[in-house]
Amino acid sequence: MQGYDEQQLAEVGIKQPGMRQLELNEAMAAIDKLKQTLVTKGEETELFGEVRGDGLTSALATIEQGFGDELFYPNVASRTAHLLYFVIKNHPLEDGNKRCGSFLFLWYLRRNAALLARPIEQLSTNHKLNRKRPAVAGLGVSI
Repeated sequence: MQGYDEQQLAEVGIKQPGMRQLELNEAMAAIDKLKQTLVTKGEETELFGEVRGDGLTSALATIEQGFGDELFYPNVASRTAHLLYFVIKNHPLEDGNKRCGSFLFLWYLRRNAALLARPIEQLSTNHKLNRKRPAVAGLGVSI
């Protein structure tokens, strides 16, 4: 995020047609399931995942924007990175912005897995992430 803030990241210009969009109602349903799981375990409160204003709507719409035939975020990598950034930095939720941003990041990758060069499990160097599928699988959320 610091590299992004300081505009020190190289741009990835590969265009990927056919990316599956993440709709607000789908994202909220998935966050609600995540919330139920975490509240049941005593790991979160009822404020987790509650929307503040229309920030989440804006984040999801922004990664889909473009001008003419050019998309501002033309590939899965740029969309997932910006989605994570927008959710964590803009705080569209009352509580749980980091967890929900990370959750949506992984969900968007899984949703568009067919467009990735390698399976998602091979993209992470974090061995804990690689041990089992991210929380999306355990929540019964279709991707």
